[in-house]
Amino acid sequence: PPPSQASYYISPTGSDSNDGRTPSTPFRTIQRAASVVRPGDLVYLRGGSYYSSSYIDLATSGTPDRPIVWESYPGERAIINGRDAPNGGRGAGFVRIYGSHQVFRNLDITNTPQHGFLIIDANHIVFDGIRGYFNRGTPINGFRTSHSLFINNVLCDNADPQNSYDDADGLTIAFGDNNIVRYNIFCRNSDDGLDIWRSTNTLVEYNIAYSNGYNSVGNIYHNRLVNGFKLGVYNLRDGGGHTVRFNLAYNNTGFGFMDNAPASGFTPITFYNNTAWNNAQIVNWARDISFLSAIPHIVRNNLAVLGPNSLASSAVQLSSTVIRSHNSWDLGITNPNFISLDTSSAFFLALAQNSPAIDAGIGMGVPYTGAAPDLGALEFGRTIADLLGPSMILASSSELYAYLQP
Repeated sequence: PPPSQASYYISPTGSDSNDGRTPSTPFRTIQRAASVVRPGDLVYLRGGSYYSSSYIDLATSGTPDRPIVWESYPGERAIINGRDAPNGGRGAGFVRIYGSHQVFRNLDITNTPQHGFLIIDANHIVFDGIRGYFNRGTPINGFRTSHSLFINNVLCDNADPQNSYDDADGLTIAFGDNNIVRYNIFCRNSDDGLDIWRSTNTLVEYNIAYSNGYNSVGNIYHNRLVNGFKLGVYNLRDGGGHTVRFNLAYNNTGFGFMDNAPASGFTPITFYNNTAWNNAQIVNWARDISFLSAIPHIVRNNLAVLGPNSLASSAVQLSSTVIRSHNSWDLGITNPNFISLDTSSAFFLALAQNSPAIDAGIGMGVPYTGAAPDLGALEFGRTIADLLGPSMILASSSELYAYLQP
């Protein structure tokens, strides 16, 4: 179990000449704590902003049963601010994570000149309750990470004008394997909400990606086509094998969900019970859902609906190799009768009682209510709040620590 008392404390008003062992003798910098942590340590960051004129390197690894935990002090919020950070150019990260078996919980990352957190060849990393915003890159970028968990994070309003706005996703996982992306919100980023680039066997569930391609005041980023969920790499065969389920994509300027037309040899994706609405707002060849590669993806129980701002001629485009059934377009459902199309409503994209999407699906090995699964991410009677579960609330320690095991 996690320790009940912190091993070290950090405070913006502390001193690195302190021992860091008590709330009254905290370190001042994250890097000072990183120089002394050992497996099993819990580091509490007191509320306030943390600046650094050099990269913050977290190189010490925990162990499966004794991870290193970095967490805001209970009832407070630590903000890692990249105002003074070095600008190492495209691909650089402010907080560089080299050590495996680490947990980052209930922290903010903002104002970084490139990426915020950058995982580099580290595995069994947990990001829980992170808020990443106004970074000039991706707030959480996982490079060659495996068996890591990204849960309850809100990653919005990131943009990189220095890179023509095309490298600030909400979350990137590149060359990763067996990672989980769950209960996250990706919104208003200048690049994709989620990009699992050349990664394999990712579980993507209960996430929302919306208004990517728009900035925080509702303007489109320099005519950018930006996707909610990008699940592959154009014309490359490596990656795939993902399970993508119970996610929503809406109001994105580009595709809601796309496989990005990878080459033959890409492992098929299992894609079911997702909802896409009102995407493709900048070009007419984008779609709510697009699987164009000659790969036998499994696509079932999904809802795709053109919205009032969509320029697409159809909601879906699929290659002939896709194994598809029980989707809204297979059943001729163009109006699933959502309770509300007002994004501010608690019942936005929830199914009305007379919806033709109710009991229209096929079993996929997960629980459902009624005679058969409903179509889309929201079973009848459920709302987006239900879908997100504990989003923006800390996941249970037992779940996080269980996931740190090999």
